[in-house]
Amino acid sequence: MLMEALRGFEQKFDYAIYSHDGDDVLNELVPFGAPPADEKERLKIVSKMLASAQFCGTGDNTLPAIERACERVGTSGPADDYFVFAFSDANFARYGLTGQALGRALASHGSVNAVCFLIATFEDEALALAREMPDKVKVCLNLKDLPMELRQQFVSSVSQSSAL
Repeated sequence: MLMEALRGFEQKFDYAIYSHDGDDVLNELVPFGAPPADEKERLKIVSKMLASAQFCGTGDNTLPAIERACERVGTSGPADDYFVFAFSDANFARYGLTGQALGRALASHGSVNAVCFLIATFEDEALALAREMPDKVKVCLNLKDLPMELRQQFVSSVSQSSAL
């Protein structure tokens, strides 16, 4: 969805896409400055994500992945805004991850606006985290709502910048 949303805006937005899994903290799917040129390339990227999820070992690298992404984005060069959007299934309790640890990871680089979208397969856990950090954690129970949530993050960042 993100690649589709940014298609045609490559001159305005530079982005990278990484995944993480039980084996690796960051798997580069789309490097900065090299967005997929067409639908075929976008499909290859989605296929890589799927393969990674299917064939990785158990474990969770969500928090180190967020921290590393924030560091990479925050040091990627001059920009008007820096965003990290993390997506998780909210299965944090299984791996001993806490809301406090998630909050620290999301705030790990001061110049980066990091938000975690919980694609809530574990709805109760996701809702509790969102109540704890309403500006940093968003629950998405219906994937159709995700594009609007992403757009809202951009709009609120622009609004905050304008108010300063």
